[in-house]
Amino acid sequence: MAARRGPTFRRRELGKELRRLREKQGISVRDAAAYIESSETKLNRVETGQNQLPRVRDMTDLLDLYGITDRVDRENLLMLHRDSLSKDWYRPYRNVMPSGTTM
Repeated sequence: MAARRGPTFRRRELGKELRRLREKQGISVRDAAAYIESSETKLNRVETGQNQLPRVRDMTDLLDLYGITDRVDRENLLMLHRDSLSKDWYRPYRNVMPSGTTM
């Protein structure tokens, strides 16, 4: 059985896909951020997977802006978004890790 990918990986995967879709449409970060009434910094963090996720409403608005109308494509991206919201499996055990160990 293949190892499951954690939420950090999924955030990065989601961010890459959102960037790809934005660039495919020729939309600037500035214009996309303005469309969802957000900052360019926040959108950049979303696209690089830096522990920043768009709100569900922002996500659906971005998919509209990027022209994603196919129901299956939208649902797959929204499922990836939902999966990215989960906590890392090791977070509850962070205080029992040997000192000097980092994740």
